[in-house]
Amino acid sequence: MSEFVKVERDGAVLVVTLARPEKKNALTGAMYEALIAAFARASEDADVAALLIEGSAASSRPATTSAISSPMRSRRARRSAKRR
Repeated sequence: MSEFVKVERDGAVLVVTLARPEKKNALTGAMYEALIAAFARASEDADVAALLIEGSAASSRPATTSAISSPMRSRRARRSAKRR
C-alpha cells in the first residue's frame, strides 16, 4: 500500500482515504496501485457491501469540483446570452 492511501474496514464498508492534502490528493502511481489493491480486496471479500473513497480532512474540497461545475455554468451562460 502507498503511504498516502489508508484502507480501513468499518462494518460492511471498506473506507479508502487519500492522504496527500498538500497536493490536493492528486494521485501518484503508487496511489493508483493502492487503489487497485483496495478494489480487489473489496471485490474478493463477500462481507464488503460498499467501498467509500474519501480525501483527507485537510483538503478543503476535491480538486475536480471547479472542473465539474465550471462547464455547466458556462453552458448556462451561453444559453442565457442566446435568449437575450
